[in-house]
Amino acid sequence: MNDDDTPIDFSALNPARDSQRWEQLIERVATCAMNAPPLVNLLWLAMARTGRGLFAFSAVLAVCAWLPTWVQGPAVESVPTEHPIAEWARRGEIPPDADVLGLLQETWR
Repeated sequence: MNDDDTPIDFSALNPARDSQRWEQLIERVATCAMNAPPLVNLLWLAMARTGRGLFAFSAVLAVCAWLPTWVQGPAVESVPTEHPIAEWARRGEIPPDADVLGLLQETWR
């Protein structure tokens, strides 16, 4: 901030002040932009190079993770139907006099 009331001179930022220099600057930037390789192509090329390796690695990792299931079959544990909580879940209702916490504590012992 400027503490006094003197105006700030912004004339150095005016492009119309030196139009020849301004045109040369625009021409130079446009030439560099036209001659530069497209960034999108470089990005796709880099992603393709690393992407193939990462895809192969993730495929091998997935096969290693699923191999035990394919060899042994799925390990499905079923809840015994004689368990009161399983019966309530099957019927979709909980009796009003049920001690749910007590049954759960007995189950985990």
